[in-house]
Amino acid sequence: MRVFTSAIMLSLLAAQVPAAAANKAPISLPATSKWEMNYDEDSCHLFRLFGSGEQSTLLALTREGPSDWLQMTVVSKQVKYNGISVPVEVALSGQAEPYRLAGVALTSTEKDGSKRPVIKVDGLRLDGWRWPRDNAAMVSPPATTPQTEAAVTALTIKVPGKQPIRLETGSLGEPMKAMRACTDDLLEHWGYDPKVHATMSKRTAPIGNMSRWLRSEDYPNAALMEGHNGMVRFRLDVGPDGAVTGCRVLYRTNPDDFADLSCKLLLQRALMTPALDAAGAPVEDYFVSQIRWVAGSW
Repeated sequence: MRVFTSAIMLSLLAAQVPAAAANKAPISLPATSKWEMNYDEDSCHLFRLFGSGEQSTLLALTREGPSDWLQMTVVSKQVKYNGISVPVEVALSGQAEPYRLAGVALTSTEKDGSKRPVIKVDGLRLDGWRWPRDNAAMVSPPATTPQTEAAVTALTIKVPGKQPIRLETGSLGEPMKAMRACTDDLLEHWGYDPKVHATMSKRTAPIGNMSRWLRSEDYPNAALMEGHNGMVRFRLDVGPDGAVTGCRVLYRTNPDDFADLSCKLLLQRALMTPALDAAGAPVEDYFVSQIRWVAGSW
């Protein structure tokens, strides 16, 4: 399963903005499968199918380690968008204000060779919490409780120019319980202690502006000549001294012009602060983010 988070922008293509769709009520899509928990080497995924026929929709919720944040992938004709970057609104049942998130529009190839639209977004929470507009005090996000997760029973998703869809998920209490068990197992698989991680007083973080880690001149010549764009999601392993000790590609788009180059450059240039345990002692940690390579004009 492919995932998406905040991006390092090398260049930006202007996306065409479709005409606004009529303000129609969402299409309600009932669940047509059970939740499926998928463990892989680098992430945990919850899958469920909704609707049928032309309205058939796949929802995937992804985490790469313990977190209150989710990446969301939707595969459906109802999210088709003519552009690369797509503004997405996600409304949670029982919460008045939708999340307004920056997503990416992709295409998936089915087993029969057919193409289906895909959107991927990062930064979704199930408690409705949002960063303050003026975060000068560096407010720390609260922990999402199991009770809050259980209260969410539907997600309404809207992209410009399309009628919104409401996915009748049912309570997310048990699915998210399975997600937490999976992410704890994931940490152990990577060699981290989930108990230490859960009580850290400070996570590892980039030093300075991440956009300086990659430069326009890093764009592969062959990819630039062909106009290839790419997305690479990565995990950096960070030692107790803040040194980056490893880089692993978690997701790559096709064509695969950028994955190995991304990790090579990140290992050379990424600068991180060390993480601290509950007692304030430096400990190893990891950091996950994404690079978007977009061919532009220089």
